[in-house]
Amino acid sequence: MTGQTKPIEPCRCRAAVERAYRSMQRSGSADSIALEVAVRVYRHHHPEASEDAALTRVECWVQSYTLQ
Repeated sequence: MTGQTKPIEPCRCRAAVERAYRSMQRSGSADSIALEVAVRVYRHHHPEASEDAALTRVECWVQSYTLQ
């Protein structure tokens, strides 16, 4: 596979992260709490990720939910 790059696979935990965020919002939790829970779910699946990296990724994923 010289000169070719392997396509980036979507993260398998994204659905769980987004579900946690939406569930927290629907239960009446503040956006900051919903985000904290979603970051915990992400870090459960990616313990190697720093807190900042996890927060950045999760914020990107759930951004559309906070704009509604």
